[in-house]
Amino acid sequence: KGLFSIFDVIKAPVVITIPRIINKKLGIDIEAKYQDIKSIFYRHFAPICFKNKVDSEDVLQEVFLGLEIRNKGTCPFDPAKSSMSTYIVLVARGVVFNYLKKTKNSRETR
Repeated sequence: KGLFSIFDVIKAPVVITIPRIINKKLGIDIEAKYQDIKSIFYRHFAPICFKNKVDSEDVLQEVFLGLEIRNKGTCPFDPAKSSMSTYIVLVARGVVFNYLKKTKNSRETR
């Protein structure tokens, strides 16, 4: 009497949980976050620009362009992975160092 058969298990109710799909928008609204992006850039990267004698406004425009490209590409900002400031610093760091490398190479060829 203590044993059960396979037919007892089949008679048990089956509960299927369907995961809810959340339609979240990835990426940063660059226009709305303009001042935040600008302040993060100046806090972290303006001293590097000043030290290397490049115009920080030019580099900031490149950062905005880089953010725009990444937001529409394959690696948009995802709030589940990192904070917005971390994402901005990550993108800006790559843009700044590429810009510095490009200007250094153009100065050496002159």
